[in-house]
Amino acid sequence: MGRTSAPGESRRAHTSILRSSNAPSSAKTVIPIALIGAFPPPSGGQAIYNRRLSDELASRGVGVVAVDVAARPRGSAGAALTRTTLMRVLLTRRFSAFHLTASDSRVLGFEVIVALASAIRHTPFIYNILAGRFGDRVAGYAPAHRLLLCFALRRAAVILVSNQAMAEHVRGLPLLSQVMVRVVGCRLPLGVPPQTDPDLAQFLHGGDPSIVAVGSLRTVYGFDLLIQACTLLGGSGCTPRILAIVSGRADPDAEAALERALGAAGDRVEMRTCHDLPRAIVLGAIQAADVLARPTRADGDSLSIHEALALGTPAVASDVVPRPDGVVMCRNEDPESLAEAIRTARSLHREPLGDAGETVVDRILACYEAVLGARTC
Repeated sequence: MGRTSAPGESRRAHTSILRSSNAPSSAKTVIPIALIGAFPPPSGGQAIYNRRLSDELASRGVGVVAVDVAARPRGSAGAALTRTTLMRVLLTRRFSAFHLTASDSRVLGFEVIVALASAIRHTPFIYNILAGRFGDRVAGYAPAHRLLLCFALRRAAVILVSNQAMAEHVRGLPLLSQVMVRVVGCRLPLGVPPQTDPDLAQFLHGGDPSIVAVGSLRTVYGFDLLIQACTLLGGSGCTPRILAIVSGRADPDAEAALERALGAAGDRVEMRTCHDLPRAIVLGAIQAADVLARPTRADGDSLSIHEALALGTPAVASDVVPRPDGVVMCRNEDPESLAEAIRTARSLHREPLGDAGETVVDRILACYEAVLGARTC
């Protein structure tokens, strides 16, 4: 049993407050769209989504200005906008639309700021909910808090969500029954070719099965459940190895649950944890693994699952939300079901899907066209 970090982790580069994606000379959008949300570093799921979406939109001729509002530890590299500065940027710069991406509505205040700027500047507001706990979090708000959020979101021209369950919840909130809601998911083109890290490849090669899990050390990602499932596999003659690729701040409760699970596993499970790996290395690890595991206790639409399917790696995921075709499902918070799903998945052969088919970029472009009309033509 062991947990170490991979060598050669990339150093976090300085991140400017505003980064303009330079669209080609044939750009469709004359006035850029403000894409507001978290950007790397740190390199978490929402930050990767925003960076990849920004790059893809720019490559298709849409002018985008990335407006970074990610929280930064004191003294860290880069800077993110304060709420006051964000309001000043939105009121003084000219944008064709404000596109705010959010995870679980933990940024209450940004929604209100963007809605207010939208009203003052007569600029369309597009709200993009990425994660799967939005409903639970909003249900836990005080009535005044919930009403303020809904009043701000009523200003949105369209609310983009990850799955149908989230769409139904949004439509059921106060004041939002008439707001346009569209399910767009989060399937993005890979963007970069997978890159092999010899050390990680060697670690995965020694596992039977080798498993990659991508997320944050928070309870919702279920790393403790994955350890418990692999403990069952280890007790039946397998030698599972888990590569956990994590980002962002760890939750102490999740860390404690993980340590307990590792202690109970003894030498039946080997786990390695790597932080904030470059995207190409993450893709290479997913491609080299026998299985990608996603035992989340709540979810939206997982970027890592789509990456695994594109690369031909079998994927296992909890049944908390609908999953793409081809994913082996397990019961939520059930280590035995997860272990059985991993057994099933490791015997599967998947043909890589690549980037063929509609992605979230195509769906968002359609939304832009619907909201902005001739201004994007």
